Order: sequence, then structure tokens, then C-alpha cells
Amino acid sequence: MLADFDWHRIWTLNIDDIVETALNDKGVPYDRFDWTSAFRDSSTNSRQIVHLHGFVKEPSTNDSSQSQLVFSIQQYAAAIQDMRTWHAVFTDEFTERPFIVLGASLIDEIDLQEALVHTAARTSRGFPSIAVLKSTTALERDELAALGLLVVEAEAETFMSQLHNAVQAHRDNLRGLYGAPLDEGAAKFLQQFIDLRTYAPNADLSSRNFYGGYEPTWGTILEKEDATFQTTERAITKISTATQSGDVRQEIHMLTGGPGTGKSTGLLRVASQLVGEGLPTFQFRGDEELDVFAALQWLRRMPKTVLIIDGCAEFADSIGELAEECSACRIPLRIVGAERSTRRRHLEQEISHRFLNLSDDYEYDRLSDEDIDSLIDKLRTRRRLGRITRRSLAEQRRYFRSFASRRLFEGMANLEGGLGFQERIRANYQLLTNPQLRGLYEIASMAYQHGYEVPLGVASRVSGIPGDELGSMLSSDTQDRMLIDRNGVKLPHRITASLMVDSVMSRHQRFVAMHQLLIALAPHVDVPAIRKRTRAYRLVRQMMNQESVMRLLGPEDGRRLYDAMEAPYDWNGRYWDQRALFESELEDHDRARSYAEHSLTIQNHPFAHNTLGTILGRIAVRDGDVGVLREAMRTLEDARDSRGWDASEHPYVTFFTTMNRFGNKWGLTTIPSQLRGWWSQWFRAAETSRVFSSRDGEAQLERFRRDWLYLAVD
Repeated sequence: MLADFDWHRIWTLNIDDIVETALNDKGVPYDRFDWTSAFRDSSTNSRQIVHLHGFVKEPSTNDSSQSQLVFSIQQYAAAIQDMRTWHAVFTDEFTERPFIVLGASLIDEIDLQEALVHTAARTSRGFPSIAVLKSTTALERDELAALGLLVVEAEAETFMSQLHNAVQAHRDNLRGLYGAPLDEGAAKFLQQFIDLRTYAPNADLSSRNFYGGYEPTWGTILEKEDATFQTTERAITKISTATQSGDVRQEIHMLTGGPGTGKSTGLLRVASQLVGEGLPTFQFRGDEELDVFAALQWLRRMPKTVLIIDGCAEFADSIGELAEECSACRIPLRIVGAERSTRRRHLEQEISHRFLNLSDDYEYDRLSDEDIDSLIDKLRTRRRLGRITRRSLAEQRRYFRSFASRRLFEGMANLEGGLGFQERIRANYQLLTNPQLRGLYEIASMAYQHGYEVPLGVASRVSGIPGDELGSMLSSDTQDRMLIDRNGVKLPHRITASLMVDSVMSRHQRFVAMHQLLIALAPHVDVPAIRKRTRAYRLVRQMMNQESVMRLLGPEDGRRLYDAMEAPYDWNGRYWDQRALFESELEDHDRARSYAEHSLTIQNHPFAHNTLGTILGRIAVRDGDVGVLREAMRTLEDARDSRGWDASEHPYVTFFTTMNRFGNKWGLTTIPSQLRGWWSQWFRAAETSRVFSSRDGEAQLERFRRDWLYLAVD
């Protein structure tokens, strides 16, 4: 029965091929790895089998190589210490995911002890693991229970049979709920989305201190803790009308605003309204890239479905692709999303204006007088007016209008507590006397300023806090400074994390936090993880960004970080792109060119072409070298004409910027007529591109044209 389940991954301590045989008998494709193999993220097309102790090949095979077996204590130690191996991945996943352990007590496995001590943190999140053993002693049961493992005494075959029946009953239940048997596409959709009609949030997650600065959850909305603002009311009216329409349209309604303006709360309140109207409303989990095919199949099955997506810019390309596919297939699409205003331009570039609704009515900004009254009324009802509780209504209004400058987060953050918000962050950090918790707070801040939690396994491994202590320490010792959700450890709010990193942490502390996180996440990032855009990959990408590295670390420490990351990320083209751009910003363009050229040997990607074109252009401007300028322009042309980059502004912006800078420094007449003709061709292409169709895009294009014409008449 092992082959009957779609396992995320199968880990085995056996060195034989018993698992492979079981899958072969059912015709299930698989990929086999041993503990020394390079990590590869799971594929939807085949099962992964990982031999943590190696495997013995069949004597009849022509493969003369031998898997490295793990038997001795020295070999155990080597397996544990090499954090680029599967043991590191197992340690993290065993902390974060529910496991079923068949026939292995685990207690005596020396190389797995690192994973086992992390287990209890998972059980506190409602995801226990099960150890299925034929028989156990009382002592063994106590030991396994202490590790967070629920012991089931049964034959493996009996347990698997009962599990098969339970899974089938669950599938029957889903069939009754959604009206048809679930195919592979539907199953994938339900892995990526939460049905808000039936979702009951964990009590620990729904009872957080929303008024004390925590980000909203679905529990916040169910408990009606939020105040309804005018922007939310306008959005509900418009979106409700649109979603109730029977038209076959594709509409993406986007709520936008700055950090802490209430857009995520507004998004959940809109979702609640849609659920109340009986519409099937699903919230995107964001664990990996949106599966366009699965979503398309689901929308064909349930055309009244509404998708709720927070942080849409991260998945804008797949959202745009889904809209195009739905349009071509005449399938209705209703998406309600939220994103920071600073990323509006990216949304406009990736999603056609035929589908994207970025109405000013959906913009969250300063609180209106009506918003302030609604907020005061809600806080009064909840007895959470803090320092303004005994003031008159006029004084309470003045607090939000004047003291908080009509900013929601600023007003709420300073309502309770004796210090200003930023000073309170510093004071709370200094109260953490445990060096391990301090270190965890620093890496959690570093990750969550980008919007990502630190996976539990990584958090425990980097901080040195065993998993059986991590949950209790966070609930008791950190006093709401950190918390655990389904994706790992984070701070209560992204703004808190940003202020901690920017204003409290020293440059050295930032370096240490970034270094530790990048090293710990390295085993989880490979080419399939990049294609799936997993959380681990997206966090690494954000931290590796040269602008972020320069801002947080500066030139010297930034170079040290990139040097230190060469070993684990040498295979990654984006690492070399960002390192090249970092060196170019320091005006070491020749070294930067070498790095950019190396990136293209790893992957012939349009971004790599654009990076090389940028650096060649800077060299040309520096030296007045028309030959290098020509080479830069041809490289940018390769980037622009690459498949999938027709909606990217990068080649255009780099082209116009480079040409204008060259002409401004060396004179327009030094540019050959052929290259000047290219400028006109590029401009015509830009005018017809979706990239510059927005108001901001048109204004940017007009600035490039004006600067070029100025050179002609100067």
C-alpha cells in the first residue's frame, strides 16, 4: 500500500531496494537519492526516495559506483556535519512536517538525534508525527512521547490499511463538499488554497494581540476585532457587485497601501463578506508558485470561486498567466488581492490592464475622520483605548488626527505601552538576556523584514535551542516579541522587524544574521525549488539582493558576505548576478564583468544578459568605448527578446539609461548613427509594450525621450 499515497518524500534507513520494489510493482515513478546526493526539491511527477544510510546496488547492474554507506560513528558524524547533505534537510523537515515512521524506533540512530530533539516544537503546532511499531516497552513509549512522537502499536500493513480507509473517507467527504471526485489538479489546488468557508483557525493563532501590533489573521475577522474603514466599505460594495455578476469576466481587484495601513485586514474583511454571501472563497497559502493549471481546472469546476491573495506582486506573473488562460478558455476569474503601493508598477507590468483593477477607491492611506470614529468606537467596545481611555471624544480624535498624523499603525503602536514604539522595540530586545533567544530574535527580524518566517528546523538549528524547548521559550520568555505560525518563527508585524533591523541591530549583527540564515537555507534551495518559488528560495533571493546587502552591510561587509556564500551558492546564477551588480556599484566594473560572464555559463537567462548588459554599459560610459557600448546594446537586445521577458522593463530602462549617460558624458556625436537608430527602434518598441502602459510607465518613457532630445539640441 506504500505506493497508494502521494507522499511528499519517502525517507528510509534501509540500504536495500524494498521501497523501490513496492513502487515498481504499482508502476509508480520515483527518483532515488542517497545521503551524499545533491538536494533536489520534490517533483509532482515522481516520488522521492532518500536513503539516509546509503544503498547497495544490485550486483547485476552495470553501475560500478557504490553508494557511501553509513554504519560507523565516524560516518554518522560526517553525515551530520555536512550540512549540504540530506541529513540537514531531514532535520528541518522532521521539525516542520508531520511524519509517519514505520518499523523504526529512531532512538538508537545516532545521525538522527539532531532531528529528534527538534520534534516537540512541531507537536505544539498541531502536527504530531506517528511512530508505528509492532511492539514497544513502556520506556520506549515514554522516550518517543518525549520526542513528540505518538506511538501506535500495530503491524505496518494493518496501520497502512486503516490509513488508506481514512484517506478514502476524507476524499469522499471532499467529493460531497465539492460535488465531484477530486482529480490531481483539484488536489493540488486544495494544497495551495484554504477554503475559508470551512477553515477554523487554531485557537492559539486566532487569539493574538491584534490591537497590540500583531498582523491580522482569519480569527481576527471571525471575532470581529477590526474596525471597518471607508476604503474597505467601498471595496466590499464594488467587489461584491462584480462577483455576483454572471458575466464571464476575468477581474483582479487589488487593494493597495503603505505598510501598516490596514490593507491586509481589509482583504480579510472583504473575504468574510464574500463567504457570508455564499461564495466559495479560497485564500492562497503562498508556500510556492501558484499552479496555473490546477487553478484553471478548479475554476472550470467551480466558476463562482473567489481567490484571495495577499502579497500579489510576488506571484504577479502566474496571476497574469492565469487571467490570460481563463480569458482564452472563457472561464470566469475573480481575484481579490493586496499589495504595497510601492509594487503597483510591478503588478501593472505583469498583469494586463484588461484584468487588473488598481482603482484609487482601493487605496489605503491616511485615516479619514469617518475611519477614526470607527476605530475609536471599536477600541472603546473592546476596552483597548489605552492612554486615551479617559479623554473626551474630541481629544481621542485629536490623538489620531494630530499625534498619529492619521497613520493607523503609528496610532495603534503608541496607544499602549510606556515608550514610543521604536524605543519599545529596542527596550524589549535588550530585555532578552538569553543569548540564544537574542540570536533567534535577530535572524527572525532579518527574515521577517522581507515578509518570511524562519522555518522551525532552521530556527532551532541556527539558534541552538532544542525543539522541545523552543515552543515553550517563545511562549514564556519572549513576551510577545516572537511567535510561531504554520510557516515558522516570526515577529508580530513586518514593520517591527524592519525597525529592529534598521534601527536596533548593528552592522555586525546584521552580517551574522544574514550569514547564518543563508547558510542554513542553502540545503533547501536548488533548481526545482527556484522553479516552484518555494519560501526558502524567495527568502534567499531577497537577502542576496545586492541593494539589500549594500543597504544593510555596506561595501566591506557586503563583500565578506558574498565571499562567504560562494561555496554553498556557486552553482546559482542569480548569486553571481547579484555579486556582479554589487561590485559594479562599487565601480569595480571589470571584476563585475567577470562575475556576470560566469553567470551566463551557468544559465542562459535573460536576467543574466541584462546584468551583463548593465555592466558593459557602465564600462562603455567610463571609458568612452563605442565598441563596448555596441556589445552592451546587443546583450540587452538578447535580454529583451528572450521568451517571457516581453513584459520586463529592465532591458528598456538599462538601454535608455546607458545611451543617455554615454551621450551626456561623451557627446551625442560620438555615438555611431547605427546606434542612434537603435535608440529610435527601442523607443518605438517601448511605446507599444505593456511595460510602459501605466501612467508611471508613460511618464518614465517621456523622461527618457526628453533627455535624449536634450542631447540632440545641446
